[in-house]
Amino acid sequence: MVCEEYSNADPIKAVSLVQYILKTHPETTVFLVTSPSDSEAVAKTVQSRSNKDIYSVITFDDNGNAEKTVSLGIVDASIGIDPKQIGKVAAESLKQSFVSGENVKPIRIGTITVIK
Repeated sequence: MVCEEYSNADPIKAVSLVQYILKTHPETTVFLVTSPSDSEAVAKTVQSRSNKDIYSVITFDDNGNAEKTVSLGIVDASIGIDPKQIGKVAAESLKQSFVSGENVKPIRIGTITVIK
């Protein structure tokens, strides 16, 4: 089962959404947090529960603290990307497409870092 909720990068709303998800879908055990500003709030919310050991919190698009939050046990894992590199390669590809008049071919960009 997958729940998808949007907090709009508001940690207070993220806490409320986690509480709502756990109340309406108690079988939920993994949270993938895609807003860097919400990651610690979500993690602290699930850690405050009596059965906290059954939950995992994974962050995506880290806010620069991924290594610290994983090593301190605040989150279980983090997946990070390099937005500057992605933007640079994408812009160069589109520029070349406009010059040549050809469609952009699918490309793989940069590195994904996984910290656990």
